Order: sequence, then structure tokens, then C-alpha cells
Amino acid sequence: TDYTATVVSDRGCSTSQTVSISNSVANAPTASDQAFCGSVDVVNIVVGSETGATLKWFDSVSPTTPITVINTSGTYYVSQAIGTCESTQTAVSIAINARPDAPTGTSPQGFNEGQTVSSIVMDQANVTWYNSNANAQSGQNPLAQSTPLVNGTTYYGVIIGQKGCPSSSFE
Repeated sequence: TDYTATVVSDRGCSTSQTVSISNSVANAPTASDQAFCGSVDVVNIVVGSETGATLKWFDSVSPTTPITVINTSGTYYVSQAIGTCESTQTAVSIAINARPDAPTGTSPQGFNEGQTVSSIVMDQANVTWYNSNANAQSGQNPLAQSTPLVNGTTYYGVIIGQKGCPSSSFE
């Protein structure tokens, strides 16, 4: 929108200046319903937003303070701010699935040469083994039961619960 200001002096002289003012509005971000295990930092939730936007998450439609972590299932609200303009909120259903209890057993355990992952004695039968805690928590690269044990190596066991959520690791 263009606005013109005219100034008239006491002697009748005048000057005018036209200024263009635009009021841009940030569009609401886009997001679909998502599920996580245990909890989620809001920076890990997939959201479609404009380049350079700052996302703000809230646990109610009438926000007061943005949140950074979601621990319980429910409807949450995200807006995006570009400069001083903040969008309307988008409602997103977030499911927080429970993690099973961690497996239990004796640590450390002694082994003979040639023994495999299947030789690790645990109190539960359904333990999945990994070579790193990061892999155990992401479910990537599980070790085959026939994987030979290597002296001095730490193995990380988890129980995979319903909805694919891993427990905390046993090491």
C-alpha cells in the first residue's frame, strides 16, 4: 500500500513524499501426525516451513511459552515466525509410544573363543544386540545371533516393544 505525506510550511510551501508499506504475513507451517518413542525434542518433528523461519511449538491453542520437548501424546500446535511476523498455528497430533523396560542380566560376562552373540545370557529371551548404543536406539544394524564375540568389545542389548520402540540399552 502506498501512503503520501505532505508537509506545508507557514509560508505556504509544500513538499510531498510517497512511501510504500507492505505487511507480509507468514503462512502457517505444514505438518502431518507423527509418532515417537519415549519423548521427542520438537526440533526433530518434521515440519514444512519457509526458509529462514523460526518454528515455535505450544501445548495449547492459547500459547504463553513455547515448549521444547514433548513427553505425552496429544495435539500440539506449531507456528512459524519470519522476522516479527508470526503465522497462525497448525495443529499436529503427536503420539508418544512407551518404551519397554530394559533387559537385565549379568555384566560383564566371560566367554570362550568362538562363542557368538547368542551365547550372551540374559534374563529375557527377546533381546536384540547391536555394536553401538546409537544403533541400538535407532534400530539400525542389529547383530546376527551368529556374530562372533570379540574380547574387550561392548555389546548393547535392547528389547523392541510394541510400535517398534527400543528399551534403554543393556551393556
